[in-house]
Amino acid sequence: MESRVTGHPVQDASGDALLEGPSGTKLVIVEAALGTLKSKGFAGASARAIAREGGFNQALIFYHFGSVRNLLLAVLDLISERRMAEYGPAFERARTAVQLAGLARTIYADDLKHGYITVLGEMVSGGVGDPDLGIEVAARVEPGSRWSSANSSSC
Repeated sequence: MESRVTGHPVQDASGDALLEGPSGTKLVIVEAALGTLKSKGFAGASARAIAREGGFNQALIFYHFGSVRNLLLAVLDLISERRMAEYGPAFERARTAVQLAGLARTIYADDLKHGYITVLGEMVSGGVGDPDLGIEVAARVEPGSRWSSANSSSC
């Protein structure tokens, strides 16, 4: 199944499709967690709050993800997939610093609009109190940093 936003397959960290069956239950759960992180922050992203946001039973979080922590990491994975699918081709085509700067402005504006900067900030904050989570968050941010650095050095 494809993401409603990018049109590309949506996968979790293990490479498994987030959508299972016609209901797309995992995607609904991840979208609810995304909304909860944006509105309530990391500290407010409990199983109960996420389930309330999505209108489903909180037991589904543990059935599909094992923990709230794994679900919140799946949110970062979904955001990353969407951003890479949306902007990867444009980064590959960018040949000048001016083109890269324009693309960076576009990405920043889009990230603000969708709340992705808020979500990343909340997850980094959560990682400060939980070093294992911090390592996982950093691991998910690092490929994008490496990717953008590699593209900017070619200009």
